[in-house]
Amino acid sequence: MSDDIRGIRAYWEQFARHDPLWAILSDPEKRNRRWDIELFFQTGRREVSTLLYHLRRLGISVPEGKALDFGCGGGRATQALAEHFSRVVGIDIAETMIGLAEKVNRFPEQVRYVHNPSGDLGVFADREFDFVYSNIVLQHLEPKIAWGYLTEFLRVLRPGGLLVFQLPSHRRPREGNGAVVPRPMAEDAYRASLEVAVLPAGPMEPGSEHLLQVEVFNRSGHDWDCGRDGPLRLGNHWLSADGSAMLIQDDGRAPLPARLPAAAGCRLPLPIRIPPRPGHYLCEVDLVHEGVCWFRDKGSPAARVPVRAGSCAEPANAGAAGVPAAAPLPSAEEFYQGIGGESADPGPFPMHGIARGLIHDFFQDRGASVLDVAEDDHGGPEWIGYRYVVKKN
Repeated sequence: MSDDIRGIRAYWEQFARHDPLWAILSDPEKRNRRWDIELFFQTGRREVSTLLYHLRRLGISVPEGKALDFGCGGGRATQALAEHFSRVVGIDIAETMIGLAEKVNRFPEQVRYVHNPSGDLGVFADREFDFVYSNIVLQHLEPKIAWGYLTEFLRVLRPGGLLVFQLPSHRRPREGNGAVVPRPMAEDAYRASLEVAVLPAGPMEPGSEHLLQVEVFNRSGHDWDCGRDGPLRLGNHWLSADGSAMLIQDDGRAPLPARLPAAAGCRLPLPIRIPPRPGHYLCEVDLVHEGVCWFRDKGSPAARVPVRAGSCAEPANAGAAGVPAAAPLPSAEEFYQGIGGESADPGPFPMHGIARGLIHDFFQDRGASVLDVAEDDHGGPEWIGYRYVVKKN
């Protein structure tokens, strides 16, 4: 094992013992083991369902065989992938992370976890996977190590298989424009009621644009002040008809007034775009504190409106057919049992990027096709990053 890999392994092993879920999703308010385990895994389901819907909307065929989740941590995305693929393997450099993932494996017949302390994927054969996924992982590796893993991803993919990964490209230029930096409000300031006053009538044309009239009421005891706290906006997502999967995240936006006092309300027109594929959907309308959180994540109820796009049959469940019922998650006490709490905070996350052009040339030189490049903000506000979809030809 090289000194570089040994250092990476030690760092993430220490984080796994210190605060494992926050190490994976570093929400400032979830530090010190304050992540609710059910909510943590719901973020994985949202991430995967949104991704797969996006790929299918682009006309990209997604093979449903065997998937690999690289840098799986506690299995957040691995468990979500199990609802869409026949077999899933999660792999991580930290042995403690693998132990925690096994505790919350709700699909033991489909999912297995592998501890891999090496700088390659030699534990897997050539062409073993149909789908390889990695999110919020490669950005923490020095480029020379990340290049090695990207090479390995292609090796373990079958011809026609898909690779999806996220990686920052370069640091964002500094701007001295005096913009307000969003900061969290008080916990009980995220309380609102929303009512959609004007509903779309009848079937809607797929891909068409409409305005929803939404009554917004500040039910907290705090004034909402965009000049002080940063932008507050009305927005919407598109969910499956039964609400079990998020299909399109972040559709429309409408700014709130610069200041909305406690116990006051307003009516806002929200522009929405009907999903491009015929079907039954739920339009979920919520408030967002940009750069901080959605109100629903703080316990404030969102509004949901059923919408039918085009001519289609009755709504169907969005989950994959034949997926067995998931086992219950352990309690927080059971989850953290055995890893201790004595490990010190290992310090700031290392951050690295690889220029978008270099990524494109890398795969082109190896006969792979970059099918889609989408902007991605997982690297934080200091980085400009992208999510890549690559097909092995």
